[in-house]
Amino acid sequence: MREDLRETILASSAELFLSQGFKATSTRQIAQKVGITQPNLYYHFPNKEELYVAVVEHISQQLATELNLLAAKDLPLKEKLVEMASFLQKEYHFDFAQMLKDIHNELPRESMVRLLMVWQESYQAPFIKVLTSRKEPLRQGLNEEVLVTQLFTLLASYTMVRPTGHAKKQVPLEQVIDLFLYGAIKR
Repeated sequence: MREDLRETILASSAELFLSQGFKATSTRQIAQKVGITQPNLYYHFPNKEELYVAVVEHISQQLATELNLLAAKDLPLKEKLVEMASFLQKEYHFDFAQMLKDIHNELPRESMVRLLMVWQESYQAPFIKVLTSRKEPLRQGLNEEVLVTQLFTLLASYTMVRPTGHAKKQVPLEQVIDLFLYGAIKR
């Protein structure tokens, strides 16, 4: 029973944190959404920061599981990256930039470092694994983390939600991945 309540708290908190951001979400809102009292919420999570960290870790674990399954598929590099990016776009409708801003600006340093490690393991590692698989070798001397950061930046610039809540005009992911892999110069 207690584990079910914890899962409900995490799911409800995720909805609020990811739609409103850390600062705009109160523990009172979370407790009301779950249907419990604030003291009951604090029994499970000592403060809002710990709850936020738990939410990001929980989401990241789920995301990593799926990304690793997609990364293990026997597909050409471009198709695999399109599937992984498509999964992120369809399943995780939140503003990555806002989440990273919250992590950097609203959390204590220890929590920030912890979540950045989670980010690397959950989000970056599956993409690094795909890019360094050697099935389709990349140019020599490229840093994998820089590559993945560039890929995420490129994807985010086409898939992020605007502050008004209206999505930007969608560009086909195939085109974004193609630009990432092959650039703009005709060969």
